[in-house]
Amino acid sequence: MFSNDGEICCDKTSASGWKASGSRAIVKEVDVSACGFKKISYTILNVRGDNPLQMVSGTSAWAPTTTAGKIKVYMETNGKYKFYNADQYHWKVQYCVFGR
Repeated sequence: MFSNDGEICCDKTSASGWKASGSRAIVKEVDVSACGFKKISYTILNVRGDNPLQMVSGTSAWAPTTTAGKIKVYMETNGKYKFYNADQYHWKVQYCVFGR
């Protein structure tokens, strides 16, 4: 699909690969290199999985990494859920990136 900001590419990750990010959040590095973008303009993301996902604070954000074609997704859990819970409950990142 083409937009004013380039093309859009969507996919989802596996549930594995979450890591601790301080005491209140978890982080996952997401490989979006298959999209083939040199520059990412926008990212829309959603975290899906089994319960108790609705009990997480609902805050997530992304940031670029120093590795081309990868972004980091941070999810606030208020310290209640750890990286191993994300794997246990099959939390996956669904994303759409806009880029060129």
